[in-house]
Amino acid sequence: MTENTNPDSTLMPTTAGGLLKAARQAAGMHLAVLSVTLKVPVRQLEALEADQFPADQSPVFARGIVSSMCRQLRTDPAPILALMP
Repeated sequence: MTENTNPDSTLMPTTAGGLLKAARQAAGMHLAVLSVTLKVPVRQLEALEADQFPADQSPVFARGIVSSMCRQLRTDPAPILALMP
């Protein structure tokens, strides 16, 4: 009997919010700092990281914020945007 001990098999985020949060944490940036930099409320950034896309906002608006977050975090937005509505 063999166990899967491959380090690549660890659970990676598979949602847009999970990837976004992982990128922010990897960059070592606190959510409050990102909020001030982007001039977006912390609660809105938390919602995006939790995959809670506001129904009262255009998906284009949320995608724009995510693109701006990725630019600040110096990460490729394409994989994250591909998972968004």
